[in-house]
Amino acid sequence: MTDLQPIAQNDTPESVFMRLVTILFIALMGTFVASLLVQVLSQFTGLDYMETITNLTENGPNRQKNFIKAALNISHLCTFILPSLIFLWWTYRKNWKKAVHLSNAPSLINSLLGGLLLLAAFPFAQFIFALNKKLPIPAWAVEQEELINTTIQHLLYVQSTPDLLFNLLTIAILPAIGEELLFRGIIQTNIEKGVKNHHLAIWMTALIFSFIHFQFQGFIPRVLLGALLGYLFVWSRNLWIPIIAHLIYNASQIFLQYFHQKGMLGMDLNKVETVPIWLVFLSISGMFVLGRFLYSQRKIEVV
Repeated sequence: MTDLQPIAQNDTPESVFMRLVTILFIALMGTFVASLLVQVLSQFTGLDYMETITNLTENGPNRQKNFIKAALNISHLCTFILPSLIFLWWTYRKNWKKAVHLSNAPSLINSLLGGLLLLAAFPFAQFIFALNKKLPIPAWAVEQEELINTTIQHLLYVQSTPDLLFNLLTIAILPAIGEELLFRGIIQTNIEKGVKNHHLAIWMTALIFSFIHFQFQGFIPRVLLGALLGYLFVWSRNLWIPIIAHLIYNASQIFLQYFHQKGMLGMDLNKVETVPIWLVFLSISGMFVLGRFLYSQRKIEVV
């Protein structure tokens, strides 16, 4: 059995470059539209976005939390999901699902194993995160990242089942769909067509994926998680697999925080500073075993 081959052999570097520039332009326009819509939402609710984020607390009014969540949903839709769909329809018309490998139903076992692979990577990612934090980073970047992390922690503190479901939509479902559609489905696929090397395409996309979050204390672990998602896509040639894995990873953190809040989990993952070395090795072993199995199930695609 030969190794995986590039998705297509007839794409020139120039055509690939133009497609990447096009999707970047559409995404930037989407970001601009999102900012306008958030301003409209701000006028409608009487809440200022940055002021609300700065003053948000765990026990703050749901009105403030729902405003932030609604703004984040607008951002995900306008920056990731809608630009990706517009680009795909414009480029591939009715074949857009096939172009990003969404036309086939995912394997249930591979979907679950993909999610387990990312969950197994969590302790290792936390270990790398602790190392990443020791790197010199500008003060403004640290302050911005701490504000983002604090905001997420406050949003994760829920008071009802509808709040929990809103969190799943905002933090798990929409990001999983939008980010995988854009980064793995479009960017990684097109880079692979240009460089004719799926490893290079995976890591280049993972770097872009991490950079676009503008959270530099977690830059390296996010690159690693992005690469895992990229390999899941290459091995399965089905974008639903990394979408589901991404969703499971994000949703697990929402539920763990919820269980901690309800007193069902003694450890608060947001306050874990160090990871035991035995857990790091267990994490690496789990990734290796699951990765080897998923690799053995890979689909060969030569066009």
